[in-house]
Amino acid sequence: YKNVRFECCRPHPLRHHNEELVAALKVLERQRELKGEDKNALSYRHAISAFISYPRKISSWREAERMKGVGAKIASKVKEFLQRNRLEEAELIKKSDWFQTVDMFAKVYSVGPKTAQEWYDRGHRTIDDVRENETHLSRMQSIGLNLFDDFNQR
Repeated sequence: YKNVRFECCRPHPLRHHNEELVAALKVLERQRELKGEDKNALSYRHAISAFISYPRKISSWREAERMKGVGAKIASKVKEFLQRNRLEEAELIKKSDWFQTVDMFAKVYSVGPKTAQEWYDRGHRTIDDVRENETHLSRMQSIGLNLFDDFNQR
C-alpha cells in the first residue's frame, strides 16, 4: 500500500475491502457536491480514493486518520460506520426527497447542480415536470431531457 499524497500514484482495484464504507461516503460526497460545497465534496473524494486503494478492511478510525487524504472529520465518520455498520447521515440523505430529486435532475445531460437546484426550487419533482413546464432550456438540456431515459438505462 502506498500512502502517498497523490491518488494517481495508488492502485485502485475495481473490487476492494471497504465497499460498504465507500458507498456510504459517496452519498455524503454527492450531497455536498449537489449543495455546491465543492471543497467538502473534494475532501470526501480524497478519502474515498484512499479507502479504495487500501489493501485490507479498515478496522479502526485511527487507522483511517493516519491515511493521506483522511482528516479528523472523515475519521469520525469512519468511527461511526465501524460502530453501527452504517452512517446515519447517509441514510437520511438517501431518503430525502430533495436529494433524490436534485440528484436525478443533475443526471440530465448538460445539467449541473445549480440548474438542478433551480428546477427543484421552481417546484419540479420529476423529469416529466421539467419537460412539460420548463421553458428556458438550452439546446443541450432539451436533448438531455429527451434522451434521459435512454442515457440512464442499465
